[in-house]
Amino acid sequence: MITVTNQFLDVNLNIEFKTLNSSKNIQVNIENDINFKPVVEYLIELIPLNDCLEYHFTDEVAIGPDSKLALIQETISEIYNRYNSAIDKLKLPKLVIESNNSMVNPDDGLPF
Repeated sequence: MITVTNQFLDVNLNIEFKTLNSSKNIQVNIENDINFKPVVEYLIELIPLNDCLEYHFTDEVAIGPDSKLALIQETISEIYNRYNSAIDKLKLPKLVIESNNSMVNPDDGLPF
């Protein structure tokens, strides 16, 4: 599991990623246009770990439902959820559905 802590501070979203062996901090400026590219690039680096993200936001800033911070939180949560969905799909066993709707593992060693 990769733990992700998100914290709004001043004009930044500070994101801390913690894996079993390392940690990384990414700061996203939220004052004007918001660029999540550094976050997405780091998530791409994490794919080989084959671990899902467990994320949370600190409660130091009151976020109204119609605020810019709420939109940012929703956007970054969607990025994390899509990452987790992709990792979950990578973890599924590779099964093939035959015409009779039974499932067969293509690596079972059978010649046909």
